[in-house]
Amino acid sequence: MGGFAKKTALPKMNVPKAKVPVKNFNWTKIPANKINDTLFMDAIKLKDPGVDFSQLEELFAKKVIEKKEATLAKPTKVSLIDSRRSQNVGLFLNLMKMSPRQFKTLVLNMDEKIWDQDLITPMLASVPQAEEMTAIKAYLETGSPDLLGDVEKYFLEMDSVPFLKARLNSINFKIGFTPKYNDLKPDIELIKNASKQMRKSPKLLKIIQLVLLFGNFLNGGTNRGDAHGFKLGALKKLVDTKSMDNKSSLLHHLINVAREKFPEDDLSNFPEELSAVVGASRVPLSNLQSEMATFKKELIDAEKDVESVPKVPNIPDTFQTTMPRALKACREEFEYLDVLFEEAQQEYQKTAELWGENGKQMQPEQFFEMMAEFITLFQKTVTEIETARLKAEKAKKKAEEAEKKRILEEEKARLKEEERARKAEKAEADADARKKKIAAQGGNEEGIMDSALAHMKGGEAFAQRRQERKTKQAEEAEYMNSIMGTLASISTGGKQEISGGSRRNSTQPSESPGSRRNSTQPTEISGSRRNSTQPTEISGSRRNSEQGGISEKENSTSADASNGSNEMNRSPSETQVDASDVGDADDRAIRREQRRKEREAEARQMEADAERKKQERRERLAKLRQQSSDNV
Repeated sequence: MGGFAKKTALPKMNVPKAKVPVKNFNWTKIPANKINDTLFMDAIKLKDPGVDFSQLEELFAKKVIEKKEATLAKPTKVSLIDSRRSQNVGLFLNLMKMSPRQFKTLVLNMDEKIWDQDLITPMLASVPQAEEMTAIKAYLETGSPDLLGDVEKYFLEMDSVPFLKARLNSINFKIGFTPKYNDLKPDIELIKNASKQMRKSPKLLKIIQLVLLFGNFLNGGTNRGDAHGFKLGALKKLVDTKSMDNKSSLLHHLINVAREKFPEDDLSNFPEELSAVVGASRVPLSNLQSEMATFKKELIDAEKDVESVPKVPNIPDTFQTTMPRALKACREEFEYLDVLFEEAQQEYQKTAELWGENGKQMQPEQFFEMMAEFITLFQKTVTEIETARLKAEKAKKKAEEAEKKRILEEEKARLKEEERARKAEKAEADADARKKKIAAQGGNEEGIMDSALAHMKGGEAFAQRRQERKTKQAEEAEYMNSIMGTLASISTGGKQEISGGSRRNSTQPSESPGSRRNSTQPTEISGSRRNSTQPTEISGSRRNSEQGGISEKENSTSADASNGSNEMNRSPSETQVDASDVGDADDRAIRREQRRKEREAEARQMEADAERKKQERRERLAKLRQQSSDNV
């Protein structure tokens, strides 16, 4: 195991060349310049064991595929790079579909339109390592370049670019500068703007004033009272201080008072003046400081890389004319960003001190987070108040509509009752008018009774009454026919009385148990009977002379009158009246008189009842009118 201290020349490996194609052994070759310090040097110096390579050749020979005689066997490509790395670089080359020379030209020409992050990142990962280039160059001492694999050819081509690693690093910085700059600048501006807003918001100042007033009032007489300021964290506790009924908080009251005392300012939208606070609460200052330091270091390293790349003569290299100018612009923009970052930190220190906080101990994200929480609670409370207001308005509107509906229903009921009372009064007035008219026409009380019954019982009473009247009319018609026949038979044109009745000349009124009058005067029979130009009433019902019942009476009367004329031409013995017929007529007259008196008594009772109910309706109507007047 000796020989490690002194490097010696490597002996040639005494291995014959295979006569037929054999399978390869996939190993990673150690460069020749590193063999002296390994145990492989001792292995090489050992005595030749006399290996039978023909047996090895026979065992590991490749299968020969017979081809056409004109086709020559294609040489196998040589792979000298680690398989995993070779696979990764090969995927990148297949994706780009560019030759190794095109990659080299791309680096030398510095075409900014082509370079992007998707190109520079895998190229940096595919920079050939020193041991890889050593293996490739060792192979080329005896092997053909045409047999090299695609990855080996790419490494060989890119290794010919001077300071390849430095060039790609500076290009990578240039490509990534703008995205990183655009990421850092908004965060720095958020801290700076949020700090200014919390110092200069007039609406926030008025809210702080109200908090001081409310807090000192509630804490009066305690150690916490008579305060001139408070820690920022107290703002989010406003919502924890509940009212006596636990339905609202001190923050609810503060918002209501702010709207009342400062209506022109609309303090409910004060978060609009603190638009950067919520964003600033999400920016950790420590991360920002670390990213700015890394950004600065990357810029310095890129500048050093550019300085280390000399101009290569006799090749079209634009790196030295393009990259220094690009890095100068990057330097100017970074310095502006660095100044902006310093200003943001100073603004925060001022704001923290203005709020009574120690800006060096409290990080900006903690400071702004307390205000952001208060803003969130404030906006949520404003929404709750607005929702409650809209709900109350909706309930009020619904109650007003219900009240309007109730009043309308009561008004409809009142009008309906007034209409019913008016109709009742009209019916009573009509009944009174009919009663007066009946009295003026002969004092017949049956009309009064029928009118009262009709108004008290409704339509069914009319139908029943009409049926009764028809029956009575038929009876009275039969009776009148018999009377008229008797009168016609005994009448000689003079006056003759029969059983308490009377018979008069045809030119004078004649009365009997019914009454019979001249054709120009009304005639009443068990109710009333009138001439053809006047209504006829029978059992309290009036009929026109054109109606069937009167027509039948008139026809019967005409027939009796004709019979009477014939009787007058007869002899006196034939015209004598049977005494039994006259007696029956008197009995019927007495019964009719009794029925008339009974109906008169009944009519008087019903009239009294109608007058009582009329008075009750008037009282109800007056009461309804008074209630309607009170509601209006």
